[in-house]
Amino acid sequence: MKTGEVLMPLPLRQAFSYSVPEDLEVRTGMRVTVPFGSKIMTGIVAGPSKNKREGALKSIAGVLDDRPAVGPDLLKLIYWMSDYYITPPGAVLRTVLPGELFIKSTGLLRIIANDATVIASVIARVREGLAGQMLEFIASAKDITVKKALARFGGVDIFVANAGAR
Repeated sequence: MKTGEVLMPLPLRQAFSYSVPEDLEVRTGMRVTVPFGSKIMTGIVAGPSKNKREGALKSIAGVLDDRPAVGPDLLKLIYWMSDYYITPPGAVLRTVLPGELFIKSTGLLRIIANDATVIASVIARVREGLAGQMLEFIASAKDITVKKALARFGGVDIFVANAGAR
């Protein structure tokens, strides 16, 4: 199992270990979405995880970029500033990068019904409006990524995680 350290834009002293799903290509410096408490948040992959635990790690939900958004020199500078100014690296990350890079989310959206008729009846009830469009889009997609959801519903604060993220 591949694992990675994800630095969150919060005043926290450490990065957090997450497992990397086999279908995701994740490199140091990329923006990823991860479950964090009851929310989905954007973080930066700080590197491979030093955590050797095989189980009990949450999975990275999605990758937001095709290439790293933060280069190795900037990541090194963030950690240097953190040490020099005795400030959590997450707070430095939040200061150094524009706020628009960090997507805010209030929850996690998943379709957990295995019965297609249940999903179809829910979509039929909310067909009008954005909620119905989102449900229909998510239900029809085989592999929904955050990037696809953002491309389709860019101004909406809704994210979809893979079934392995808990």
